Amino acid sequence: MTDRDPNDAIRAWFQEGPSRGTERGLEETLERLAGTAQGSGRELRLPIWVPAAAVVAVLLAGVIAFGAGFRITRNDAITPVAPSPSQSGCRLDVPVGGMHGFIIGTGFAPNTDVTIEITRGDGSQITLDRGYNAALHTDRHGAFGVEVRPYDADLGHEVLVAHGGCDASLDVVVTAEDLPPACPDPAIRSTPVVDGPAYRAAVAADSPIDWWHFDDTNGVASDSAGAHQGTYVGSIVPAVRSPLSDGGSTFFHHQFPDDTNITLPEPITLAGDFTIEAWVLMCHYPDDGDAIVGSADSAPSLNFGGALLHVDSGLGQVASVDSQVESLVWQHWVLTRRDGALQLYRDGTPDGWGLESNWRMPFPIGFIGRDSVGDNLLGYLDELALYDHALSPERVAAHAHP
Repeated sequence: MTDRDPNDAIRAWFQEGPSRGTERGLEETLERLAGTAQGSGRELRLPIWVPAAAVVAVLLAGVIAFGAGFRITRNDAITPVAPSPSQSGCRLDVPVGGMHGFIIGTGFAPNTDVTIEITRGDGSQITLDRGYNAALHTDRHGAFGVEVRPYDADLGHEVLVAHGGCDASLDVVVTAEDLPPACPDPAIRSTPVVDGPAYRAAVAADSPIDWWHFDDTNGVASDSAGAHQGTYVGSIVPAVRSPLSDGGSTFFHHQFPDDTNITLPEPITLAGDFTIEAWVLMCHYPDDGDAIVGSADSAPSLNFGGALLHVDSGLGQVASVDSQVESLVWQHWVLTRRDGALQLYRDGTPDGWGLESNWRMPFPIGFIGRDSVGDNLLGYLDELALYDHALSPERVAAHAHP
């Protein structure tokens, strides 16, 4: 627990972070949050109770991850914010504009599932519920925060209506600058980063237990080193774009409006020492937990959040890089665990921090490109390999630069 004011963390996030959007409504929003006891409290449910220090981390690493970045036009039908959960008024608001927005709801029924109906800019309608995002559940004060990333269909005027013990609506306008950068065409080969045969020889020399090249075009991700053939689910297409001089990769269209992942026939459980290795090309500033690997029934995952690659135990981060990921560039990422100590690498170089010797829980992998809360990758993935031992720093460097 920390005595640091979470409001100060939000203000710092506005001042220091990249592309944080406008500061319109910041102080007003913080004042409203304080009115619900959420802004100054030490706990916030998004969607579970966590210490305030973790809330600060969420706000700094992915508060935004909400990602819609809507511009606001007020709707006169919006009920004034309720000063306490006992009153019937509820309200939707967007304290952050731009590409990295964050939408909150206040004054709803406490400890209640929320649904949001969206009439999109192109006239289509969708409904978001807790099955889409676990954060669509209010805390004991009747507040919630949730992430949604806009797409081309959202351009123009939209209407959001939230239901959770009471109803609130919000008119928004989505502009082209609110959308994430366009992903590179999967049918156009990128400039190779490494020689394909040399890279595969370096990986093979270290005996991976599972290894997906993603050169397949038949909806199945073949495991060249093990028996875990993955099934493509949702918006995934084969791509000739690759960091290697030959072969291809797989392109994930992200989670919205459908779930996107590669599902394994049964989880692969990494225990003791292990290594996870992959090439990734992110299509956007990854602020909403884009996962490389995760599992349906267990929280540990390797994912990007707040533009940083980190290991999430389900109770918080246990390792993170210090350097922000670059968008639209192939990067080589590695996680190792040796005697409980975690180490992350970017392009063959150690990066960031990890628990020194006490993170020993199993790491089950049932999904590629997804984690237990449905955060999916938006970008390209290639040459994912798993090992039942920790690669040395020298071997990691040899893989990144064969």
